Amino acid sequence: MKVKALFISILIALSFIFEIQAQAVRSYVGIVRSQYSESQIDYWNEIINKLEKDYTASYINEELKEQSFGSGFIYVAADGSCYAITNAHVVPVADKAKIEFEEESNGEKKTYKDLEVIARDEELDLAILKFPNGEKEFAQGLSFSNKEIKDGDDVYSAGYPGLNIDPVWQFGKGNVTNAKIWSIKELMNAKISYIIQHSATVDPGNSGGPLLVQSASNALGYEVIGINTWKAAFRQAANYSIPSQVVINFINKTLHNTSEEEKSEELKQKAARFAEDLNTKEFNFYNIEKYISDSYTTSESYSNHVLSKLKKSDEKYKVLSCLREGTTRAFRLYRAEEIFKDFSTIEYPDEEKNNKNLLKLKEKSEENQNSKEENIEEDKSFFSVSSLEKENNENGIIQYKVIFSNIDGGEVESHWIIEKKSWKLTDISYVKKATKESNKENDMKNLSMFIIGSNNTLSKSITTYDDETEVDFDINHDLHLENFHWFSFIGTGFLFDYQTTEYDTMNLVGMDLALRIPVNISMLTLHPFAKAGAEFAIFSDDAAYGYFYEAGAELILHKDSYNGFGVGGSVKKQIIKALNYNSHNYDYTAVSFYLIFLTY
Repeated sequence: MKVKALFISILIALSFIFEIQAQAVRSYVGIVRSQYSESQIDYWNEIINKLEKDYTASYINEELKEQSFGSGFIYVAADGSCYAITNAHVVPVADKAKIEFEEESNGEKKTYKDLEVIARDEELDLAILKFPNGEKEFAQGLSFSNKEIKDGDDVYSAGYPGLNIDPVWQFGKGNVTNAKIWSIKELMNAKISYIIQHSATVDPGNSGGPLLVQSASNALGYEVIGINTWKAAFRQAANYSIPSQVVINFINKTLHNTSEEEKSEELKQKAARFAEDLNTKEFNFYNIEKYISDSYTTSESYSNHVLSKLKKSDEKYKVLSCLREGTTRAFRLYRAEEIFKDFSTIEYPDEEKNNKNLLKLKEKSEENQNSKEENIEEDKSFFSVSSLEKENNENGIIQYKVIFSNIDGGEVESHWIIEKKSWKLTDISYVKKATKESNKENDMKNLSMFIIGSNNTLSKSITTYDDETEVDFDINHDLHLENFHWFSFIGTGFLFDYQTTEYDTMNLVGMDLALRIPVNISMLTLHPFAKAGAEFAIFSDDAAYGYFYEAGAELILHKDSYNGFGVGGSVKKQIIKALNYNSHNYDYTAVSFYLIFLTY
């Protein structure tokens, strides 16, 4: 009995010690909020003014009130410098942040402001904040564990998830349920790291907080084994953390100078991952957002470009979906979608009209994700890094030009800068379209166009209804309007011809059918074609019907399948038969010239 009582006493004492140590951990885990500079606030207020009474402005107002938050913890370097470690998505675009700590005894809060965001990597989803003016507010912080955890090990989560809109301290216990996951590429590229799955409590607001293991050798009793970053929405207690070794490497890279060779190699690897994300068979532009620099989306011209999309019903929901992800990321997400649409190798969907279609699109993406039998290395259309070249930058910023190419001859030029210690994309454009892609665009399989032109007669004759008299005639006015749609090599259209002579006025409507052979010349497309059709007179002086056949060519200058114009010409033979007595039949050959406008 004495032995049992002693054992129980030891357990009670140990639990009391762990409780005290858990309270000590709380002193080094805080609430992290973005701090926006005056220029950023002015920028977003200008956006609000441009939105005027549009309800989307409310998203921006909420963001500027700094109601969004996450967690973070203190790290003290060997030289005594103090830092806060958190997730990149907690401080997505801010240059500064603040961290506040809550006293366990009375709930009082102490806030440290103006911490500089010295490093932010969206691929790793990590950020490092430095206390201003070298202030050393903490003698120690949390330490990292070098322990290799295993399935079933006890782990503890610490942070400030939100209760309504207020952060509330939470210290939870769970187990490692999968020590190394390499396969969830939406969370972490396996070429960078694995992630830890565990069941310790994690809720919105825990992002950036530490995942801990007990340590008898540490004065606090706990060490950091990871950073809590994600939570599975449709699974119970499936939470995910970034391993401590990845965090340590990120800190070391940030706090120590790297050579030009190391920076160049880092960019080469990142550019290769960027190409891989563009090469995906899935509709997912969120993976592209992590590569985009803030400078690529904060120009006045680009903000006006996005705002103009809000005025279009078929674009508005896209901008809104970006705003709901976080206002400060909205334009970067929208830029990511544009890049994905322009350069991804998947067949991008037509413009969606509503959220139901978007949902169907996501479902289709999930289906694609479940069938990954394609080997991307075998697809000739996929881009890969072909060259890196350092460029001179007037502002003294390190900048590289990266060329992506494929075996079909396509080339994409991109420019990259170091922003918050990470390489970020600042511009991308085609140098040369791939043969495969060029054919895809220039064939314009679903091309609609509007045609306006006139006929210049070469030879003409006119007979009466009973074909007894034949005379020459002059066409005083001639107008040809047509809406034509090409389906690959075959096309059809609806047309209207207005013609007046000294004998009749004819309003002719009809249909035609055509065959073409497209020839691609860079941004130009040449369409030799042959066409035939039938027409009927309406609201004319006389009832009539007719038919025609012609041969010619069209030359179209286009940026893509939905934007361009051109010219066309043909030789046309037209015969019009009268249906009324004393009316006239027309038989003439003409050269037609017309302008072409792509209608979508």
